[in-house]
Amino acid sequence: MITALILSIILVVLFVGFVIYKDKKFPESISAMVYTLPGDWKWIWSIWMVAVSILTYAPTIQILDPRGLGFLGFLSMVCLCFVAVWPLFDLEHRKLHYTLAIIGGILTQVCVAFINPYWLFLWIIIPGIVIYDLWKNKKFLVTSKYGVMIAEIICYLTTIGSQLIYKL
Repeated sequence: MITALILSIILVVLFVGFVIYKDKKFPESISAMVYTLPGDWKWIWSIWMVAVSILTYAPTIQILDPRGLGFLGFLSMVCLCFVAVWPLFDLEHRKLHYTLAIIGGILTQVCVAFINPYWLFLWIIIPGIVIYDLWKNKKFLVTSKYGVMIAEIICYLTTIGSQLIYKL
């Protein structure tokens, strides 16, 4: 399980790092990355997203299954896998892609609540960024442009963190 989580972390850091290096800017969201990539790279993004979803949520299923809640991890993984393959087949209807991403994100946090709810305190970062944004920029510059990516990072960190602490 630890190996799967470490591989997940490596994949996330390498691919997001590559996209930042390639585009010379921080992506607005994980989903936005696929829509800016050229043709064949969309397949690589989808394979990457499926691999990260499986490596991250297979351990979640394993942790929650003894309590009869493994289906929550499975549903999270399925939602994120659909998010991964949707852009390959339908570029015009992004609404379903984003809806599944939101549902998947919420489900991941439900899993975190059952594994180790203290990790949900990481969400305090969002009000901190909003306050900083208003104080420094006098408007929502950071949160309006990168709010989704920040939420996705928090979802990922809470999931990984809760699993690592659970197994230690």
